[in-house]
Amino acid sequence: MDAAAKANMIHGLGGIVFGAALTATIGFSPLSGWKTRMDSNRMVESAVITTQAAICAAQFTKAPKYPERLKELKALAYGEKGPYVTKGGWNHLLGDEKISDSMTQACIDRLEAVPEK
Repeated sequence: MDAAAKANMIHGLGGIVFGAALTATIGFSPLSGWKTRMDSNRMVESAVITTQAAICAAQFTKAPKYPERLKELKALAYGEKGPYVTKGGWNHLLGDEKISDSMTQACIDRLEAVPEK
């Protein structure tokens, strides 16, 4: 298994595990009791964004010229990173009509945490 495939697998599995764990805690917490609908909706949205960000990062890493694009992304100013990811199409998920800004930012945060080769 090459390094890119391994990185894709790690991103995807990490997002799935985190999303499943977060989803399992929705509803009741031993410390705070029952969750309200608003709390639950926020937690579900957070889990979905985390999972989608993992997919976005995996799409970014499996596309051609990944190391060069990662360096380009890290070199961009804060306000230019979102449009860069959107232009590349890595944050576009099948079935989504609108691209979420919070998911795009979570994807960028995940990619910035990846060490350069």
